[in-house]
Amino acid sequence: MGIADWLADSTQVNRRDLRTALDASDGVTDALAREVDSLAARLARTELLAQSLYLVLKSRGLLTDAELELMVARVDLADGFEDGLIGPDRSTEAYACGACGKPVNTQRAECIYCDTPIASTPATRTKPSYPSVTCSRCQDEVASNTTWFSEHGLLCSPCHQSPPEGGGLSVAEDTSGRLSGAE
Repeated sequence: MGIADWLADSTQVNRRDLRTALDASDGVTDALAREVDSLAARLARTELLAQSLYLVLKSRGLLTDAELELMVARVDLADGFEDGLIGPDRSTEAYACGACGKPVNTQRAECIYCDTPIASTPATRTKPSYPSVTCSRCQDEVASNTTWFSEHGLLCSPCHQSPPEGGGLSVAEDTSGRLSGAE
């Protein structure tokens, strides 16, 4: 199924489902019905624009169906999940390619970014990385997202409960690119 067919099919189903739900609901206000109609009109205009852009690019030889389908998959995966929707960023919950680190759909045979077979490089859940910093009290290296700024300097969570008198910390960038504390 081409992208144009996919667009047409999914929007017809969505409109029909929306209208059926609206018709089945008792007590739906006129304002809600007008809002649904307005959204349906906006969706139709967006579909018209998307289809027109697609046909211009394709007719000029600037885009193939395969390129568009690949880009749709990449845009879809930008939020962390290939689910046919653009949603809030959940990439920290997604699996990442073992070779390039970008989000992958583990149901695919290969990464859509680097073409590495997913089975050959186990996909792992992505985890946000935080720079390491030094607690001004205990001098432990801790992730910056687990620290507190106080009048006594930058403190890890345990030290924040009972900071020492005096002390302090200035945070500076060292040559490794990590944040470190210096008293």
